[in-house]
Amino acid sequence: MGFEKLEFLRQSVWPEWIAELENAPRRALLLHGIMGSELYDREDNNTRWVDLGIWHEVDNLEFDRLTVHGGIDVNGQFIYARSTVHPPVIEDPYAVFLSATGLGRYNFDWRESLAIAASRFGQFLDLVFARDPTPLQLVTHSMGGNLVLRLLSDTTRFDERIERVCFVAPLFHGALKPIRVIEQGKGTPIDFLIRDSVLRESAATFPGLFNLIPAPEKFWPTQLAPANSGGAPIMLSYPIRSGHNLYDSANWTNSHRFEWRSQILGFAERNHQALADPNHVVARFKGRINIIVGLNGKTAYAGQRHGARWTFHRLPRPDQEDKISNGDGTVLFQSSYLPSLPTSAYHAFIPATQRNIHGGLVDRAAVIQTVEELMDGKGVTHPDVHPYAAFIDRIDWSHEADDATMVEPSTHLDYLERAEARRYIPVADWGILDSEGDAQLFEATRAMARRAIAGDVSVNQAAAYLGQSTNFVIEHIQALLMPIFHG
Repeated sequence: MGFEKLEFLRQSVWPEWIAELENAPRRALLLHGIMGSELYDREDNNTRWVDLGIWHEVDNLEFDRLTVHGGIDVNGQFIYARSTVHPPVIEDPYAVFLSATGLGRYNFDWRESLAIAASRFGQFLDLVFARDPTPLQLVTHSMGGNLVLRLLSDTTRFDERIERVCFVAPLFHGALKPIRVIEQGKGTPIDFLIRDSVLRESAATFPGLFNLIPAPEKFWPTQLAPANSGGAPIMLSYPIRSGHNLYDSANWTNSHRFEWRSQILGFAERNHQALADPNHVVARFKGRINIIVGLNGKTAYAGQRHGARWTFHRLPRPDQEDKISNGDGTVLFQSSYLPSLPTSAYHAFIPATQRNIHGGLVDRAAVIQTVEELMDGKGVTHPDVHPYAAFIDRIDWSHEADDATMVEPSTHLDYLERAEARRYIPVADWGILDSEGDAQLFEATRAMARRAIAGDVSVNQAAAYLGQSTNFVIEHIQALLMPIFHG
């Protein structure tokens, strides 16, 4: 079935995308982030990801078997990536960007391992260049950047055909959020429609999701270049603070399809090994690679397991007014860092107030302008997008300087983590969880959630008003709607 699916893509799906690229204003492709394409079942003529019946559909995304040609879908399905996602309640995360830039688009099945996804993308590019050998530009968001870097690490056959690559918020070295999805069933844009237990079971079979967990400690960046040649390097800690090796299946609590776990973790480790030394890619694409990141988010910087429970600690607002927090709410800066890439290739969009912007980063006007300038070979001019030397020392690195020790279980939790912690911390000790003004925040968020349900504001507008993520608002909408759905 995996090989059959590839042939179907080659014959019935990709030609349409190639035609769209040839008619696009720019000869450039966008590769989206995880969960960023519609997954459609050819056999049942039905969308599996994402539609309004998603709480009945997401379990159908589970793979039944893994093969060298790709995953085999459960229940005899034939699921493939076909178009832009239009999720319920929240906005299409790429519509604004695509409309503004005039790029074509390559959709991929984000459930698959990066090795298989990169191989398929390479075969797509072979067809593109067979029709028109004119060089192509690539713009990526999040997981799409990992896919492209893996492709360029695996082959040199496109070196003369790819004019430029602009990575937006790539997580080359992984992030903590995928652990939460796999272990707790939380962390998607539509959490309020999916039962945690259902998502955990499906997620346990996705090699692509495991490809995005933090790289093994031996591959995680240990230092960053200073702002100037005379400065000291910035030293970094590994984000798993409890000493648990993520690449040992015994350290995972999700037992669904546990017999696959060692195999899938092996895929993930080999992927990070393939990307561990990107020097040859950087050398081959000298001057053609740029990276745009988001900063000043409430990003998870440390994860640790206590018994069967994982806790993820998010960066607080810096104590110093002139400092900003690391990451975009999902990806820490160091995860986007390629040591051999000149620092002049890095650019950061920095919101004035601390907020999570990973998912919507490409829709920011400043980022759209910067992508277009970089694709045109011009300098970056937007005042909200900063060069490496201007942002690297502004980041509050104090939370990297703890010698990689365990963080206190109640330290630096976000609102949802504090709510989770109340389940296992004695009531008498709840005071340590109330320092963030939870009561006031709950009331304000509930009011904004009701306005979002009524259509008075969008979820993104509600999140911006509260200074929180869209997921945060959606969790509150879930709390208000679930009694209606379940009587």
